[in-house]
Amino acid sequence: MFAATGLRTLFNRLDATELLDKLYPEGDYWQKVLRYCEAGNLQAVLDEYVFQLRSQQAPREITVEQLQALADDIRRALSIKPAQMLAKHPDGSHEDLRMGSRFAVRYSNAKTDDGDSNRMPDVRRAFNRPAWPFVLASTSVGGRHPLPLVGPLGHPLERARQPRRFRAARRPYEPVAGACGSEECGVPARPRRL
Repeated sequence: MFAATGLRTLFNRLDATELLDKLYPEGDYWQKVLRYCEAGNLQAVLDEYVFQLRSQQAPREITVEQLQALADDIRRALSIKPAQMLAKHPDGSHEDLRMGSRFAVRYSNAKTDDGDSNRMPDVRRAFNRPAWPFVLASTSVGGRHPLPLVGPLGHPLERARQPRRFRAARRPYEPVAGACGSEECGVPARPRRL
Protein backbone atom coordinates (compact mmCIF):
# COMPACT_ATOMS: atom_id res chain seq x y z
CA MET A 1 0.00 0.00 0.00
CA PHE A 2 2.80 2.41 0.93
CA ALA A 3 4.72 2.01 -2.34
CA ALA A 4 1.50 2.22 -4.38
CA THR A 5 0.83 5.63 -2.81
CA GLY A 6 4.25 6.79 -3.98
CA LEU A 7 3.59 5.57 -7.53
CA ARG A 8 0.22 7.31 -7.56
CA THR A 9 1.89 10.54 -6.40
CA LEU A 10 4.53 10.17 -9.11
CA PHE A 11 1.97 9.72 -11.89
CA ASN A 12 -0.25 12.54 -10.59
CA ARG A 13 2.49 15.14 -11.03
CA LEU A 14 1.88 17.77 -13.71
CA ASP A 15 4.96 16.84 -15.75
CA ALA A 16 3.98 13.15 -15.73
CA THR A 17 0.41 13.85 -16.84
CA GLU A 18 1.60 16.08 -19.68
CA LEU A 19 4.09 13.45 -20.82
CA LEU A 20 1.49 10.68 -20.84
CA ASP A 21 -1.08 12.85 -22.62
CA LYS A 22 1.44 13.50 -25.40
CA LEU A 23 2.59 9.88 -25.65
CA TYR A 24 -0.90 8.39 -25.58
CA PRO A 25 -3.52 10.87 -26.83
CA GLU A 26 -6.38 8.31 -26.69
CA GLY A 27 -7.94 6.66 -23.64
CA ASP A 28 -8.44 7.30 -19.95
CA TYR A 29 -5.52 8.42 -17.83
CA TRP A 30 -5.26 5.16 -15.90
CA GLN A 31 -4.97 3.29 -19.22
CA LYS A 32 -2.17 5.65 -20.30
CA VAL A 33 -0.33 4.91 -17.06
CA LEU A 34 -0.68 1.16 -17.61
CA ARG A 35 0.60 1.41 -21.20
CA TYR A 36 3.54 3.54 -20.07
CA CYS A 37 4.41 1.10 -17.26
CA GLU A 38 4.20 -1.84 -19.65
CA ALA A 39 6.34 -0.13 -22.30
CA GLY A 40 8.98 0.80 -19.72
CA ASN A 41 8.82 -2.60 -17.96
CA LEU A 42 7.99 -1.07 -14.58
CA GLN A 43 7.93 -4.53 -12.97
CA ALA A 44 11.63 -5.09 -13.76
CA VAL A 45 12.50 -1.56 -12.61
CA LEU A 46 10.74 -2.05 -9.28
CA ASP A 47 12.25 -5.53 -8.84
CA GLU A 48 15.73 -4.08 -9.29
CA TYR A 49 14.99 -1.14 -6.97
CA VAL A 50 13.63 -3.36 -4.19
CA PHE A 51 16.64 -5.68 -4.63
CA GLN A 52 18.96 -2.67 -4.23
CA LEU A 53 17.15 -1.49 -1.10
CA ARG A 54 17.06 -5.01 0.35
CA SER A 55 20.78 -5.55 -0.32
CA GLN A 56 21.53 -2.57 1.92
CA GLN A 57 20.01 -4.43 4.87
CA ALA A 58 21.46 -7.28 6.90
CA PRO A 59 21.29 -10.64 5.05
CA ARG A 60 18.71 -12.44 7.20
CA GLU A 61 15.01 -13.25 7.13
CA ILE A 62 12.96 -10.12 6.57
CA THR A 63 10.27 -9.36 9.12
CA VAL A 64 6.90 -7.76 8.46
CA GLU A 65 8.12 -4.54 10.08
CA GLN A 66 11.20 -4.43 7.84
CA LEU A 67 9.05 -5.06 4.78
CA GLN A 68 6.73 -2.21 5.77
CA ALA A 69 9.74 0.05 6.34
CA LEU A 70 11.04 -0.89 2.89
CA ALA A 71 7.68 -0.01 1.32
CA ASP A 72 7.64 3.27 3.24
CA ASP A 73 11.14 4.09 1.92
CA ILE A 74 9.87 3.54 -1.62
CA ARG A 75 6.84 5.75 -0.98
CA ARG A 76 8.96 8.57 0.47
CA ALA A 77 11.45 8.39 -2.41
CA LEU A 78 8.75 8.52 -5.07
CA SER A 79 6.75 11.31 -3.46
CA ILE A 80 9.41 13.85 -2.49
CA LYS A 81 8.03 17.36 -2.10
CA PRO A 82 9.02 19.95 -4.70
CA ALA A 83 11.58 22.54 -3.66
CA GLN A 84 10.04 25.91 -2.86
CA MET A 85 11.86 28.94 -4.21
CA LEU A 86 11.08 32.56 -3.49
CA ALA A 87 11.54 35.17 -6.23
CA LYS A 88 11.71 38.78 -5.08
CA HIS A 89 10.97 41.75 -7.30
CA PRO A 90 14.10 43.98 -7.56
CA ASP A 91 12.39 47.18 -6.42
CA GLY A 92 10.10 45.48 -3.90
CA SER A 93 6.97 46.80 -5.65
CA HIS A 94 5.30 43.39 -5.83
CA GLU A 95 4.79 40.55 -3.41
CA ASP A 96 7.29 37.71 -3.44
CA LEU A 97 6.53 34.99 -5.97
CA ARG A 98 6.65 31.39 -4.72
CA MET A 99 7.65 28.74 -7.23
CA GLY A 100 7.79 24.99 -6.85
CA SER A 101 10.59 23.15 -8.62
CA ARG A 102 11.15 19.47 -9.28
CA PHE A 103 14.11 20.11 -11.56
CA ALA A 104 16.47 21.11 -8.77
CA VAL A 105 16.27 20.11 -5.12
CA ARG A 106 18.58 21.66 -2.55
CA TYR A 107 20.40 19.10 -0.46
CA SER A 108 20.11 20.73 2.95
CA ASN A 109 18.20 20.58 6.19
CA ALA A 110 16.73 24.05 5.78
CA LYS A 111 13.29 24.33 7.35
CA THR A 112 10.31 24.34 5.02
CA ASP A 113 7.05 26.25 5.47
CA ASP A 114 5.46 23.33 7.28
CA GLY A 115 8.43 23.10 9.68
CA ASP A 116 9.86 19.92 8.15
CA SER A 117 13.65 20.05 8.44
CA ASN A 118 14.37 16.36 7.84
CA ARG A 119 14.86 16.81 4.08
CA MET A 120 18.41 15.51 3.54
CA PRO A 121 17.53 11.81 4.00
CA ASP A 122 14.53 12.24 1.67
CA VAL A 123 16.66 13.86 -1.05
CA ARG A 124 19.34 11.17 -0.65
CA ARG A 125 16.66 8.48 -0.87
CA ALA A 126 15.09 10.16 -3.93
CA PHE A 127 18.47 10.36 -5.65
CA ASN A 128 18.67 6.54 -5.66
CA ARG A 129 15.10 6.03 -6.86
CA PRO A 130 14.28 4.69 -10.32
CA ALA A 131 12.30 7.80 -11.30
CA TRP A 132 13.28 11.12 -12.80
CA PRO A 133 14.97 13.39 -11.67
CA PHE A 134 17.89 11.35 -10.38
CA VAL A 135 21.05 13.07 -11.61
CA LEU A 136 23.22 14.78 -9.04
CA ALA A 137 24.71 17.91 -10.60
CA SER A 138 27.26 18.60 -7.88
CA THR A 139 28.64 16.83 -4.85
CA SER A 140 30.19 19.67 -2.87
CA VAL A 141 28.69 19.46 0.59
CA GLY A 142 30.57 21.80 2.85
CA GLY A 143 32.91 24.69 3.28
CA ARG A 144 32.40 27.66 1.01
CA HIS A 145 30.99 25.59 -1.84
CA PRO A 146 27.31 25.94 -2.76
CA LEU A 147 24.98 23.16 -1.75
CA PRO A 148 24.49 20.52 -4.46
CA LEU A 149 21.47 20.34 -6.71
CA VAL A 150 19.64 17.31 -7.97
CA GLY A 151 18.48 17.91 -11.53
CA PRO A 152 17.57 16.01 -14.70
CA LEU A 153 20.19 14.90 -17.17
CA GLY A 154 20.76 17.47 -19.89
CA HIS A 155 18.68 20.17 -18.21
CA PRO A 156 20.33 23.60 -18.45
CA LEU A 157 20.79 24.05 -14.71
CA GLU A 158 23.93 25.37 -13.12
CA ARG A 159 26.73 23.10 -14.29
CA ALA A 160 28.79 21.27 -11.70
CA ARG A 161 32.13 22.97 -11.37
CA GLN A 162 35.33 21.22 -10.44
CA PRO A 163 37.93 22.87 -8.23
CA ARG A 164 40.86 24.42 -10.13
CA ARG A 165 43.29 21.67 -9.15
CA PHE A 166 41.30 19.11 -11.19
CA ARG A 167 40.94 21.33 -14.25
CA ALA A 168 44.64 22.18 -14.26
CA ALA A 169 45.67 18.53 -13.95
CA ARG A 170 44.01 17.47 -17.22
CA ARG A 171 46.00 17.85 -20.43
CA PRO A 172 44.73 17.30 -23.98
CA TYR A 173 46.09 14.28 -25.83
CA GLU A 174 46.49 13.59 -29.52
CA PRO A 175 46.37 9.99 -30.76
CA VAL A 176 49.49 8.70 -32.50
CA ALA A 177 48.58 7.47 -35.98
CA GLY A 178 49.79 4.08 -37.12
CA ALA A 179 50.26 2.50 -33.70
CA CYS A 180 49.16 -0.89 -34.97
CA GLY A 181 51.55 -0.66 -37.90
CA SER A 182 49.07 0.91 -40.29
CA GLU A 183 47.98 4.50 -40.91
CA GLU A 184 44.34 3.39 -41.22
CA CYS A 185 43.86 1.74 -37.82
CA GLY A 186 43.78 4.98 -35.80
CA VAL A 187 44.55 3.17 -32.52
CA PRO A 188 47.30 4.99 -30.64
CA ALA A 189 50.20 3.07 -29.12
CA ARG A 190 50.41 5.71 -26.42
CA PRO A 191 48.97 9.19 -26.09
CA ARG A 192 51.24 12.07 -27.04
CA ARG A 193 51.00 15.37 -25.20
CA LEU A 194 50.22 18.43 -27.29
